[in-house]
Amino acid sequence: MQLLNAFSGQVIVNSAVEVSSDNGIRCETPPCPTDDKQWQGKSDAAGFTLIPTSVLQFETTITTPAHHGNLVEDSEKAAGDFWLAELLPARLDGVSELGLRPIKLIDARSSRPLANLPVLIGFGKTSNFKTPTNALGTLFSPF
Repeated sequence: MQLLNAFSGQVIVNSAVEVSSDNGIRCETPPCPTDDKQWQGKSDAAGFTLIPTSVLQFETTITTPAHHGNLVEDSEKAAGDFWLAELLPARLDGVSELGLRPIKLIDARSSRPLANLPVLIGFGKTSNFKTPTNALGTLFSPF
């Protein structure tokens, strides 16, 4: 798996990586049989890390010291024999470092990201939001 910064599109190189997972079971009264699993590793100089499949479960998160993501929702198959994980910059004190929400735009015909394109989002007659998508096809909106 190759790790990418979803905001900048840059590869996350030589970084500590932690994967945490559980089976998604939630209950009101302990004990809750969530089957927690943890794995720690490091990305290499090209941003690749090999995550053991034994740690993957229904709820799986991936973090670096500066990024976070949901491994299931934020990953996609790359053109080669590997997966890409697009991680967001870390949160500070519960507030997004960017103050923005990511929205990934995908071409419905080809299923490819709409990368480096201008986007206009309208909210009625008077309110519009203009922004480009980044190299990964993601735009970041303040709403």
